[in-house]
Amino acid sequence: MDQRRIFKIMEIVWLSIAILSVLSAVWSFSKGDVDAGKYPLFVAFCAALLFSLRRYQRKRLEKSMSNSDEQKK
Repeated sequence: MDQRRIFKIMEIVWLSIAILSVLSAVWSFSKGDVDAGKYPLFVAFCAALLFSLRRYQRKRLEKSMSNSDEQKK
């Protein structure tokens, strides 16, 4: 597997974790358990941050690879 594919898979994983954590927090809040809903929100924030980091890395990698391909021609 090349790095672009791995970065794309990791983006999907972190985005999925963020979405599931938000859903878990909403479910906890709807049950009236505010304290239990705070942890999934923290996890969702961290997952969203890591998603953004992976996305930035993938975009930078794709840009550098396209620049190197243009220089080879």
